Amino acid sequence: MRALGGRLRSQSGMTLIELMIGMSIGLVVTYPSFAVLDRATTASNEIADRQDAIQRGRQAMDLMTRQLRSQVCLGETAEPISYGDATTITFYADLSDGSEPVARHTLTFLPPSGGLPGRIREDVFAGVGQYPDLEFGATPPRSRILLSGAERVESGGQPQPLVR
Repeated sequence: MRALGGRLRSQSGMTLIELMIGMSIGLVVTYPSFAVLDRATTASNEIADRQDAIQRGRQAMDLMTRQLRSQVCLGETAEPISYGDATTITFYADLSDGSEPVARHTLTFLPPSGGLPGRIREDVFAGVGQYPDLEFGATPPRSRILLSGAERVESGGQPQPLVR
């Protein structure tokens, strides 16, 4: 029994105060690590959002460029670009393999309104009849948003046109 009591007294250990001080030091060391981790996660999400916006913008720009490069004349009387202003461009394009008639395309920048972000909308009016005497309806049979979250570029405080 004496040997057991001596053995228990010889065991070294920590007091409650020493344990509390050690835990406090551990918290002081680990808290900044968690703060850095939180900031790194936030920055990573911001970068991912920015890359997504750049990719969506690039895809919309590529699509609009391809359409504008595919513009055609409607005979000698109609120019390939029939209308254009700071927010809208209307043009005739043939994006098919020749099996479909020429279509009239309208690209319009819609500014933010009603809680919706700025958008670029495409309206496609299919041509009816024989080339070059095609007729186009008043309402587009196909309309879609090419880009959401679009903003007009400003230069010197002045908004620049959609297409120059």
